[in-house]
Amino acid sequence: MTLNAAKLAKHIYDGGANDVESIEASIKSFQKKNVKKDPNAPKKAKTSYMYFCDDRRAALKADNPKASVGDMSKIFGAEWKELSDDDKKPYEAKAAADKSRYAQEKGAYEETGGSEEEVVVKAPVKKATSSKSKSSSSKTSSSKPASKSKPAPKSKPKKKESTEEEGSDLEGLDD
Repeated sequence: MTLNAAKLAKHIYDGGANDVESIEASIKSFQKKNVKKDPNAPKKAKTSYMYFCDDRRAALKADNPKASVGDMSKIFGAEWKELSDDDKKPYEAKAAADKSRYAQEKGAYEETGGSEEEVVVKAPVKKATSSKSKSSSSKTSSSKPASKSKPAPKSKPKKKESTEEEGSDLEGLDD
């Protein structure tokens, strides 16, 4: 359960919402909004672990060319955990320098009137397919495109069961 969901549940449980309208309003106020990132904002600072990963990535990729990103992350994590404090110091120094760089750039960005307010972006709306496109294709009756649909399985011809009414080739053999 996310933090917002927990707050919402507590709000409803504590009696903050008594009827359906107020519950729906509470849900809408707690829903996550898509916020567009300002392209002029300074890039956030890297951590010491990220500098370590950047340093080791080329060597690890050369040793394990078929390693996936997940596998590499596991190896990096294990190596970082085993690294001594003295070995971590160069990476921590780089991270501290990057942190101060970010603080300076962020201060300058906010002084020059950087975008402090959030810009809410609506999620893209899926366009409905028109009914003309479905009726114009007389070959396929389903709503799926013909290129993506699987071919229908071939059915074997059914055997006819002989009945007394139809007559049988064996009728004259009883004599």
